Amino acid sequence: SFRDLVDAFIQSCDFRDREIFLAELDAQIRDLGEYPGISRLVPDIRYLFYPYLISNVETLLWSGDLFFQAQAAVSRRETAITGSSALKSKTDDRMLQDMTQQLLLNFSLENLLETLEKCMKLFRVDRCHIFISDSIFTGSDVEESLFDNSVLIFRYCDGERRETTGRAGSLKEQLAGIQAEELGRVSLAYLLHVTDEILGFALFGTKDETPDEIIFQSLATSISTALHGIVLLNRLDITYKKLVEHAQKEGMADIATNILHNIGNILNSINVSVHMMSECANSPVIDDMAMASGLLKQNIDRLEEFICSDAKGKKLMEFYLRLGSPAEKLRDQLLSIQGRLRTKIRTINEAIAAQQNYAGVDTKLEELMIAPIVDDALKLNEDAFEKLQIKVEKEYMPDFRARVHRAKLFFVIFNIISNAKDALSNSDASDRKLTVRLYEDDTGKYLCIKDNGRGIPKAVLDRLFEYGFSTKEGRYGYGLYSCAAYMADMGGSIRAESEGIDRGASFILKFS
Repeated sequence: SFRDLVDAFIQSCDFRDREIFLAELDAQIRDLGEYPGISRLVPDIRYLFYPYLISNVETLLWSGDLFFQAQAAVSRRETAITGSSALKSKTDDRMLQDMTQQLLLNFSLENLLETLEKCMKLFRVDRCHIFISDSIFTGSDVEESLFDNSVLIFRYCDGERRETTGRAGSLKEQLAGIQAEELGRVSLAYLLHVTDEILGFALFGTKDETPDEIIFQSLATSISTALHGIVLLNRLDITYKKLVEHAQKEGMADIATNILHNIGNILNSINVSVHMMSECANSPVIDDMAMASGLLKQNIDRLEEFICSDAKGKKLMEFYLRLGSPAEKLRDQLLSIQGRLRTKIRTINEAIAAQQNYAGVDTKLEELMIAPIVDDALKLNEDAFEKLQIKVEKEYMPDFRARVHRAKLFFVIFNIISNAKDALSNSDASDRKLTVRLYEDDTGKYLCIKDNGRGIPKAVLDRLFEYGFSTKEGRYGYGLYSCAAYMADMGGSIRAESEGIDRGASFILKFS
């Protein structure tokens, strides 16, 4: 009897033993003759226990395979009784394979739902509702969120896809609303999952035909697999963006640190210039001029007599005749100091402007002159180049342009130049040199940054752009990894060349 089947199902769930239910089912259908309702047995039991199953995720997961095996047993018995289901079974299998392939070829949620709409018509599904957790793409506690905060993403009713509100809410409340829409006598509910990772919940309804548990279980499995692939791609994209953001923040922090270091050195130089101006202000020439002016003021009413007859007047004239050379020297000193101050202040302004100019990440490619971007990156290292006695040689192809993200390219160039500076600072070479070339040949457009510093061991050349790999102690390997990622974003590439230790290194950027 149906009651015995229900009791057997409860025992199977309680003891986690599928054989209890399957044995009872087999006993009841073994000697059964032709019976129109045989195909409804398993869906009816699922429908009966549907409110209990959706409140117990573990049991819902466990019972999925039980229902699948039970429906297979019923289908075999139905085939044996009627002898007419073999062809239909093969047709269904072929349709399921085609459907699975179609679903798995979708790489976005919207494309998946569009394909799913076609599948609903193919399998004559009357209604379908699919819920996912609103935290599905973040990888947080999806199971808890699914029941407390689920989102209806797919609503298919009476042969067509309907709009969804996109509002999150309790799954129980949302299901209650769907039940009120009169789904039909039979509702099949499935948890969408891959292994133990719960993705969402699917509810299928039919009106005129008896649902096939195997078809809908296979449909739910295919949806789960396709949805899981999209979720993984989305999480990878989020992770990649976080890594790039982390790397960019570290890179921009390096740039900011470099700028602050340069500004600090410039301020020291400005302090020296201010001290020199102070010395000029206290020059004896200034005191002598003040004394001479005072003496002249005292005798302004008898100036001719004072100059011609007074000994002090004659000496005053001699002083003014000799004043030209010291005064000119003092003026030249002040002008020189003023020039240096202007240069240093301009350098500070340019450094700050460069950092602000490249602080963001561009969202579009532009055809840009590359030389100014390279020069900006070089300017931020000018003070270090001077201190380390590094000679910079530029070989720029005229009017060299490429399609790039301005900020991303600056980030890449700055990182490469900073690495070259570090390599040169640790080098024993007497003629430290950094060569920057912009050139084009038959294979493409290139920027080559070459130094004659410490070089790179050949054994690690292939690993330089791996995430987390660094040859510098205390560094985390974000810089060059980000450089490679940014160049790829721009449709270009980056590679490193070195003949080994103390043989220098070259980094070659290829533009799209």
